[in-house]
Amino acid sequence: MKQRLRRFLTAIALVSSWAAMSQTSPITIVFHEKFDPPSGPDSVTTFHTTPGTTIPYWNDTSAFSVSAPNSYHAKIVPFDSVIFETDAFATTGNIFVRLQFDQICKVHFGQQAYVRVSNDNGATWTRLT
Repeated sequence: MKQRLRRFLTAIALVSSWAAMSQTSPITIVFHEKFDPPSGPDSVTTFHTTPGTTIPYWNDTSAFSVSAPNSYHAKIVPFDSVIFETDAFATTGNIFVRLQFDQICKVHFGQQAYVRVSNDNGATWTRLT
């Protein structure tokens, strides 16, 4: 009888622990950038790193898009960088953070594209790999 009770309690403990472990925390969206009308880019700033460059940074086209007609293209100047930067947002209190992109990125031969994040409001940047 003791052995049956011990097995029964062990089974309940295992099932309870599995149930507790399987509970997932709710997903909280802390920032959502939509490049769709009517608002256009909600919170994007763009700039060249070469001072005095007057070529438009990013232009809205319909060449490639996830949700037509929204697509952004950059005109690159030699030895320059064109930055596409969103507003700052906090992920404080989240154990895991997931960045999800619903955009197409086509990079021409010889050029590079990076996704970088900052945890000090843009003073320093870390490139995601």
